[in-house]
Amino acid sequence: MTYREKAMIVALSTTTNEAALSGTPQEYAELAAALKRGQGRFALVTTESVAPYGVALETLSVEAVDTPTVRITVDRTTLDLSIRGPLRHLATLGSIVRAGAESGDPKGHVHLEGFEGHDFLAEDSFSLTVHDAVEPTP
Repeated sequence: MTYREKAMIVALSTTTNEAALSGTPQEYAELAAALKRGQGRFALVTTESVAPYGVALETLSVEAVDTPTVRITVDRTTLDLSIRGPLRHLATLGSIVRAGAESGDPKGHVHLEGFEGHDFLAEDSFSLTVHDAVEPTP
């Protein structure tokens, strides 16, 4: 079983500075709503294999703050992925997550990577791949 067949998971690479988000359409809809309102905290699945990644993060938090761009960070001690930034840019991320919920493409994904001059992500944001949502298999 791969990490994409179960509930919302953020898998963290232990060798690179990147993580991958996967989940169900309903979970993505809830995350998109939290991003739109600028507040939310989610417990993540930690009991499934995240191979080829190394660690399953425990929580994902969203917070609206008065900054120019969104910053995605990972706390390796608390195993939390944090998404913080201005409400308008969090809403943009919410639209991306909602599109992933509605895609239906099990191989679809988007890479969120900050760089100098990015429209809404801070240059030093943690790289996050958002896999399109899939229904869990029985």
